[in-house]
Amino acid sequence: MRKVEDREDFLVICQADQNVHVSFDSVSLPEARFEYIDIVALVVAESITMDHYDGVVEAQLEQSLRISESLQKKGRLPNSDRKMRMQLGSSMTAKQQLVHNLYLLDHPEVLWEDQRLDKLYFDMVNMFEIQERFRGLQYKLDGLQEDMSLVAFLSSNQRMERMELAIVFLIVMEIVLALFMPK
Repeated sequence: MRKVEDREDFLVICQADQNVHVSFDSVSLPEARFEYIDIVALVVAESITMDHYDGVVEAQLEQSLRISESLQKKGRLPNSDRKMRMQLGSSMTAKQQLVHNLYLLDHPEVLWEDQRLDKLYFDMVNMFEIQERFRGLQYKLDGLQEDMSLVAFLSSNQRMERMELAIVFLIVMEIVLALFMPK
C-alpha cells in the first residue's frame, strides 16, 4: 500500500482588533493564543483525516462495484473467499479507525471555558462541513459493510452447495461400489 500525504492550506491571520472570523481558506483571530491555534489545527486535521478516509472508502466501493457487476453479469462471485473476507475486514477497520481517529463527539474541554473558542470551533466545523462529511462516510461504510456481509453470505452458501454435492457424489459412489463389487 502506498502512503499518500494529505495536505490542506489554511491561512491564520492574527490581528489585535479583529474578531474571530472563519472564511473558506482562512481564519482571523484577535490574538495568537495557543488555544486558538490548537482549535484551528484540530479542525483542519479532522478535515484532512476525513479526506483520507473518503479516498479509502471510495477505493473499497470500487472493489465492491466490481463484485456486484460480476454477480450481475456472470451470476457468480469473482474473488476468492479469502479476498472477500479481507475486503470485509478492511471496511470494518476503516469504520473503526474513522470513529477512533476523529473526535467529532468529544468537543475539546476548553470550549466550555471560553465562548470565543466555542464560536471558533463551531464556525470552523461548519465551514469544513465536518459533521456532514462524517455522516456521508458513515453511510458509505455502512452500505459497504452490508454489501460485503451479503457477499460473505453468498460465498458461504456456495461452499455449502459444493460440500453437499461432494457428499451426494460420495454416497452415489458408495452405492455404485456396493452394487458392482463382488461379495
